[in-house]
Amino acid sequence: MCTSRECDLSADADPNSFGVLKFPYSKDNNDAYCGNLPLYVDDVSKFEVVEGTGTAIMSSVYGFLGAESDRIDKSSEYERNKHEYNRKKYGLITDAVLYSEDGKAKTDTLTYKGCKLIEDKR
Repeated sequence: MCTSRECDLSADADPNSFGVLKFPYSKDNNDAYCGNLPLYVDDVSKFEVVEGTGTAIMSSVYGFLGAESDRIDKSSEYERNKHEYNRKKYGLITDAVLYSEDGKAKTDTLTYKGCKLIEDKR
């Protein structure tokens, strides 16, 4: 297990309670993370990784958040939707991000695919 500084996962993580679960997921006493993105889970004590992954994406802030003024002819609908979702959830991020769109994790009421909250089909 490494500390948040050694893994460079999240500046907001509590180094005293931080632990890596299965890549790309980790957690501390306050939140769970996918790479260095907080997931804002409802109950961190119930957060568990269903499936880890060996892949991650390193992105600049602009690459991750995009801009509302991105030209339609220069990006796909998928990219525009992804950027809109990221801006709503992570609009305050100012540094490069490390995250994954793969892997699966859950709490008793929420389900994640990578860093995205998805519809819970339980």
